[in-house]
Amino acid sequence: MPSVMRLLGALGGIDDEELRATFNGGIGMVLVVAPEAVEAAAAALPEAIVIGSVAPVTELGARYVETGA
Repeated sequence: MPSVMRLLGALGGIDDEELRATFNGGIGMVLVVAPEAVEAAAAALPEAIVIGSVAPVTELGARYVETGA
């Protein structure tokens, strides 16, 4: 939760759950890397989490997204 949201919550007496529901915290920043660069990206950004992968339509069907989180 960004610090500005925590400030709004503190000033308004709103807990984190309600802040996320009201202001849609979302995923945040997304970094897309080639499969062979995942290990290097994870080493450079230890707080990063792999949330999915992209596959050709012929493999998994139209508009399919595989989530890892």
